[in-house]
Amino acid sequence: MATIPKINAGTVTSLLKAEGVIAVISASVIAPILQKYQTMIIDKIPFLKNHKNLAFGIFAVLIFSGSAKTKGVLRAILIGIAGANLLLAIAPIISKVLPSPKS
Repeated sequence: MATIPKINAGTVTSLLKAEGVIAVISASVIAPILQKYQTMIIDKIPFLKNHKNLAFGIFAVLIFSGSAKTKGVLRAILIGIAGANLLLAIAPIISKVLPSPKS
């Protein structure tokens, strides 16, 4: 019979301090908030207005390069935001490559 591992406050605290967890949380919570402001910036640039996916890819590269110069929690937050932007950039490519589900 499988036993459930005991979880104490120290385990939860160390889990919440892990950079990977912080990156995922920032990708799911902070990135959607920032996306609205990024879209407003993109709409002001004529070329990128018609190529939003390219613009989100550019944002991802810029944020990834900025995260390389930081450390700790800020780096994890920036990596999460950049990852979310990268997903927005490549989503149309992925949807064209993957087969559509059959009903």
